[in-house]
Amino acid sequence: MSSSERYDEFTRKRQAEERKLIEEIRYKRSCIKLATTFPSEEDIQKTICRFVNSIVYIVSSNTLSEEFAEIRGSRSRLFASLDATLYKSRLQNVHLQVRNTLDRIQSAFEALSMAYEVYGLLVLSDESLAISRVCFYDKREQGVTLDPAFTSDFVRKEVDFLTELEHQIQSEIRDAGFQEESETHESAWNQVKELLITIYKDIGELKQKTISQDETIKSISERIDSLCIAKATREQEPDLDSRVRSEKEQNEHIKRERRASSEHENESLHDNEASETQGKEIEPEEDLELMDDNDLKLDNEPDSITTSIGPGAEKTHRLSRPLPKA
Repeated sequence: MSSSERYDEFTRKRQAEERKLIEEIRYKRSCIKLATTFPSEEDIQKTICRFVNSIVYIVSSNTLSEEFAEIRGSRSRLFASLDATLYKSRLQNVHLQVRNTLDRIQSAFEALSMAYEVYGLLVLSDESLAISRVCFYDKREQGVTLDPAFTSDFVRKEVDFLTELEHQIQSEIRDAGFQEESETHESAWNQVKELLITIYKDIGELKQKTISQDETIKSISERIDSLCIAKATREQEPDLDSRVRSEKEQNEHIKRERRASSEHENESLHDNEASETQGKEIEPEEDLELMDDNDLKLDNEPDSITTSIGPGAEKTHRLSRPLPKA
């Protein structure tokens, strides 16, 4: 932006402010003209004195700074006893009082400013009142000069002081809030421990659920295995029956063969013995000797004959009839 543009902008702003002031003066003159009665100089002076006294009384009765200092001094004691809530409530009470005092001073100062303006308009309407106005401004009310410049400076300083006090109280309230949160909440380590305990508890619950699910799966698998075994058994039952029957038949066949072979051997043995006894001729002289020998042998031999059936197998047969004795 060039210098000419800045100058034009500044000129426009200045002209706007001048028009605003002119309109304001015109509005005030119109209000005075429309008023039924214009206040007298004495009434205006009394109004100014009343508002100045109000401001002085508010300021002189203000003990908020002492109260804040007393509360601020008990901060360490209250924080040590974990009474941050009490400290915060006291600060909030003082803060409300400071805000109320500021509003009262500003309201009284606005009314005082309006009284000064009315006094100025009265002097404009009657220039003979200018000297009495100067004498009135030289007076003091409870040690405060009634000059508008002095009263405005006095009120401004008091408002600035209370505003700064309000900011300090707000800062202390924030600190008390932080302390209150730290008192109501446990330390970070305790929070971490609680979190770990919760996690362990959740893990234990999940482990129990997993174990129960494993047991359920195991029981289901056992049931499935038993069903499969039962099914396989039912399928194998015909084969088992046929195998048992075939084994029984084989055993019976072997028994029959063995019985037949033993009977055949017995018959052949009997035939051989009979042929030997019948075809053999015995001498008369040797008959007694043979008979004696045969008697001895028969007496010593058992009434059974042992025959061999197959390699390494022997079978004993009872004789159906005894051998003949001589």
